[in-house]
Amino acid sequence: MLLPKLLFALGIIAVAPGNSATDAFQLKDAAEYEVKRDLLEEAYPAYKSFHGAMHSGLIPAALKDDKSSADGDFSSYFFWLFRPDAESVSDAEEPTDESFRNDTLVIWFNGGPGCSSLMGLMAEMGPVGIQKFRPGIDPSENPATAMDAPLVANEFAWTKKSAMLFVEQPAGVGFSTASSEWAGEENEKRTEADVASAFYAFLQNLYTVFGDDLLEKKLYLTGESYAGMYIPSIGREINRQNKLVLSKDEENRSPSLPVINLYGAAIGNGLIDAAIQWPSSIDFAWWHGMIDLQTYRSLHEKWNKCANDQILDSASKPFHPFTTPNECGIQNAIMEASGNKFLYEVTTNDVYASALVDGGAVHRFFNDPIVRESINAPSFQDYPHWLTCVPGSGRRRRLSEGTDHDSSRKLTYMQNDKPLSVVSYIAELLDDAKLDILMYNGDFDLVCNAQGTEMSLESMAWSGQKDGWTQLLRSGWIGLLTINRQGT
Repeated sequence: MLLPKLLFALGIIAVAPGNSATDAFQLKDAAEYEVKRDLLEEAYPAYKSFHGAMHSGLIPAALKDDKSSADGDFSSYFFWLFRPDAESVSDAEEPTDESFRNDTLVIWFNGGPGCSSLMGLMAEMGPVGIQKFRPGIDPSENPATAMDAPLVANEFAWTKKSAMLFVEQPAGVGFSTASSEWAGEENEKRTEADVASAFYAFLQNLYTVFGDDLLEKKLYLTGESYAGMYIPSIGREINRQNKLVLSKDEENRSPSLPVINLYGAAIGNGLIDAAIQWPSSIDFAWWHGMIDLQTYRSLHEKWNKCANDQILDSASKPFHPFTTPNECGIQNAIMEASGNKFLYEVTTNDVYASALVDGGAVHRFFNDPIVRESINAPSFQDYPHWLTCVPGSGRRRRLSEGTDHDSSRKLTYMQNDKPLSVVSYIAELLDDAKLDILMYNGDFDLVCNAQGTEMSLESMAWSGQKDGWTQLLRSGWIGLLTINRQGT
């Protein structure tokens, strides 16, 4: 039996306004999305280090024949696309077969839910980003603090290997606009089905704008944290729609849409199964000596009550009722008990967040008028202030103030997200779509830790489960595990 490939690697490691009904649905020509390099490079010389084409701007997240686009109530996603000059990349490195792939497009997603993927662009794998400081150092002790970190060329940029696309999604994140169904109370009801449907429409519109050159590239979906929910959901929708396009069922097929060349996915420290991964945070903290045995038992007792709907309000803070992105408040309790400051790398202070918070280097960049003009971002009149994350987003962030639609309510972005687990979606992508999937984890991340990922994957029913996958997991082959299409 031919099996897809699954890798598991353990390593170190305000809502924008929606479109009005008067806005006509239209796609611009590719030339209108070109980044104004002369302006950008004059203000931020580090961008001179990137050789290739850059495009950015807003593209509708609805298909032209959708009712939402017809009545003007549709969301639009902000993107930044980098297509390196293959020859210049090869010249900069020792030429090898794997030095650069001109036939691939890698899409990066950050999580939250409700946080911008431009964080990854500026702080992780983009061609230009903020300076890095080694773990454990207080930024104030550095010559250039994280708040004032200058933008520099990134020697580890993924654009050295492939074309890269960064998209602010779901609706209302970053510069992306939000239709009425993503506003106020309605936003709490959004699920992965909504996320996947909107992104599929955005992607089809992107290919319409940029043509066959982009469409023919092998597509890889990558991301971290809550993108562990997004990626399998979006991949599953692409696979489902591809089958409809190719279907012989005349009534349901969509012959006008092209097949999307989805080839694989990679998820780093991703949430894929809330019920399994959230309590694993307690185990992680105990194994790492962050909490004692008594606290360990007490937190598991709280988790069991919460998971069985025995905690119905937030009276016993930091605990609160279960939601998919908000894990009952267990992780906040761990951090309070342990005295740690940074959930995502428990050995260090958070040396990056100050660069990402309001007033930090990344915020100043995207709120710079020159940058706004350069990357075709919304005007200050339409979008006064770019934020890394939508207020109310994330697992531990709730609005302390009222909202426009109801001053008495506190909102969490996509707090009722479903399904609770996308593990079955991953299995579907392996077995039905025949994708290659990489799951990787840093060993110091408490939130989506390696142990929780391993347990989630062990629970997955798929064609490779009986051919050595679970046996290899149980025998400790966790450093790097590969099951290829030939099953070896």
